[in-house]
Amino acid sequence: MYEDDADIPFERLPPERQAAQREAWARADVYTMSTEELAQAHRALTASPVAEHRARAAELAYELDVRLGNIEPDFYGE
Repeated sequence: MYEDDADIPFERLPPERQAAQREAWARADVYTMSTEELAQAHRALTASPVAEHRARAAELAYELDVRLGNIEPDFYGE
């Protein structure tokens, strides 16, 4: 997020800032994101009208489930 937006919930950002943040999250490396940021990115991308964002949200959901211990990681694509 933009430095000056750090204390503003995503849902309250202006539409152009929301779009920019969604694009940033769509390209972000999940391994550098905190669990909180990952959850917020997942919610925002799931609600996006852009199909690629929703596809990325599914990938983020998997990583979030692994971090929360809901599923075991699939290291070998099995």
